[in-house]
Amino acid sequence: MLYRRLHTLARKEVVDLAYSHTCAQSGANSVGPALITLHGLFGSKSHFKPLARSLASHLKADVYSVDLRNHGDSPMAKPYDYLTLSKDVIHFVKTQIGLERPIQMIGFSIGGKVALISALSNECNIRGCISIDIPPYRTPVFDSILVENYKTIVRILNGNDGLVIKKGETDWKKKCSKASKPTSAM
Repeated sequence: MLYRRLHTLARKEVVDLAYSHTCAQSGANSVGPALITLHGLFGSKSHFKPLARSLASHLKADVYSVDLRNHGDSPMAKPYDYLTLSKDVIHFVKTQIGLERPIQMIGFSIGGKVALISALSNECNIRGCISIDIPPYRTPVFDSILVENYKTIVRILNGNDGLVIKKGETDWKKKCSKASKPTSAM
């Protein structure tokens, strides 16, 4: 039965993704950076709901939690691969946020991979990406590694303390490792 349903899906090169929008506390922040969150396999935009207000407040940014194709409230369509999911996200940026506005991305599992591929695109202004792998099942609270590294994630997104990781950097792993080590300031 599932095979028949998947086999009969329409083929669409790009779909309009469902999303929820959490405004920065100061109201609409149409000129500051925007943050896009992407869920993992079997997840949905509601995965980030507990964190959206906190991220919007700490980063002073609008947060867009997106349902990837074939997840949550987004349309079901073929193909279903990383490049197609990335094209959907880039289309979302173009139609819902705009090409000039700086974008930061956080993705878990499949969402992290889609975020990384999207960050490589020159079609929109994606300035940063954090890819975190978590299990593809619902957890009642966030994984302790995410909670423990929340301040580090915010520092990377804000570029605090000169911590900036740019597209194409060869030493990005070293910078991430250094950023995740505890310091006396944290």
